[in-house]
Amino acid sequence: VPLLGTDAPDGALDWSSLTSADVEPVFEEVPFDHPLWVLYSSGTTGLPKAIVQSQGGILVEHLKQLGLHCDLGPDDRFFWYTSTGWM
Repeated sequence: VPLLGTDAPDGALDWSSLTSADVEPVFEEVPFDHPLWVLYSSGTTGLPKAIVQSQGGILVEHLKQLGLHCDLGPDDRFFWYTSTGWM
């Protein structure tokens, strides 16, 4: 997906064509420790490091953060705005 305001490189798909298809998402069951994403630290305290976070680990972290720290329950609404600029 090209950056906003740039031409799409060869083989890249246009965002509107990616989001306009009338199809249902496909869900696949994966193990708890299946990798979700790999982040790289900024290296402010040394060399940058790869951090692998798992599907289940992220779910548990969000449950802990929102349920225990933010005291959110089933009827609450929460808006979480962030960016990847710090990683």
